[in-house]
Amino acid sequence: GEMVVHVVAFQTRAQAVEERVALVGTLDANEAVELKSEVDGPVHTVHFEEGQAVTAGEVLMEFDREKLIANLASAVAELQLAETRLARYQRLVDGGAVSRQEFDEAVATHQTRAAAVRLAEENLRDATIRAPFDGVIGERVVSPGQYVTRGTPLAWVVDLDPMKAEFQVPERYLQELRPGQAVEVRVAAYPETAFTGEVTFVDPQVDETTRTVLVKAVLPNSDGKLR
Repeated sequence: GEMVVHVVAFQTRAQAVEERVALVGTLDANEAVELKSEVDGPVHTVHFEEGQAVTAGEVLMEFDREKLIANLASAVAELQLAETRLARYQRLVDGGAVSRQEFDEAVATHQTRAAAVRLAEENLRDATIRAPFDGVIGERVVSPGQYVTRGTPLAWVVDLDPMKAEFQVPERYLQELRPGQAVEVRVAAYPETAFTGEVTFVDPQVDETTRTVLVKAVLPNSDGKLR
């Protein structure tokens, strides 16, 4: 008989092929800042609760202002005196009644007093702590009436939406890395959930020690699950 040929047919089609690499990374807040005191003095009023959502510019805490107001009033009075003296010396130096050196000293004194007023005004503004951006207040570590000094931590303000993911990618994948690539993140707290985002930054330098490249991605976090 004749030879029988068995043929198995397949339909071909074009489809995307993706290469995945699994890495261990770190989640960071979009923005996070530790509020610290810029003045010395007692805490007067706290306007927030721990865990409260705040908006940029919102007043969070106020320090006692009495001494700062008094310092400003004193600085303004000294500036006014220096202005009067400078105006008088201006007339006298033109007529030769005072020396140019005395006039220059009056000018320098006026400038010093003006700087003292600006500093006093800045200190008075620093007595009011405002939220630097929209976010959530973390733990408060001071209480009303507590005396604090410059640099004392007060609380944290954290913006958790979106979140940032950072991870190190081996150098061999460098030519494949680019902003806009998809990222899938899984965390121990939600093992069955995949959080998706995209690459926003690829470091132009390769780490000499690890031979890896730092990559950053952004992930939406409107439900606040990621921390």
